[in-house]
Amino acid sequence: MTAVLFDLDDTLYERLVPFRNAYEEKFGKKYTLSVEELFRANSRHSDEVFELSSAGAISMREMYIYRIQKAFQDLGISVGEEECLRFQEAYARQQKHLMLTEGIEELLCLCRDRGIPLGLITNGPASHQWEKVRNLKINDWIPQEHIFISGELGVTKPDVSIFRHAGNVMGISGQDIYYVGDSFRNDVMGASNAGWTPVWLNKKREPPEQKVSPMHVVTCVQELRTLFSEILI
Repeated sequence: MTAVLFDLDDTLYERLVPFRNAYEEKFGKKYTLSVEELFRANSRHSDEVFELSSAGAISMREMYIYRIQKAFQDLGISVGEEECLRFQEAYARQQKHLMLTEGIEELLCLCRDRGIPLGLITNGPASHQWEKVRNLKINDWIPQEHIFISGELGVTKPDVSIFRHAGNVMGISGQDIYYVGDSFRNDVMGASNAGWTPVWLNKKREPPEQKVSPMHVVTCVQELRTLFSEILI
């Protein structure tokens, strides 16, 4: 049976939007820098400690401080721990006002209207990710039992077990399962190793880390919608 599952962060919505709004609120009048560059550095440093925080080796507070403090350091700016925590509070507040990336709602409706089972697999703390799901109204398209969050399951992408668990719960398997995500390591490799067909939402137009077959590559939501219009008969 054909099915489509999605990543959440930077796939169904753009993390840069709430990050930019939080930056403007807390630092916009103090520093002049590229918010996009700061965001990329923050994401990179977040990845460095994600597994440590997931395992409880460091606290969420420590992770929040580490990632933005290191990001500012990369740009030659020193910020204190309290500034970091105030930024995190603003960032969390902005994430309560998320919006689906333009074109995603139409894509979800296309899949639903064609009777395609939909699911979602995301890394992150359970309470934090469920709040995003609620704010984005994901349950309008994807039933709650088809939403799989690493913090709830105790396993993170790209570990194939989280993909196989989702497949078992949904009663699906094989290359007719399409998994859409922006991370080559977490999404493409994870889905491929589980025997699914990855769809890489490669918005940054990065070269693949290695050859994966079968795999589809798109660079924007419009290309993704065109792809699914053709393959989801």
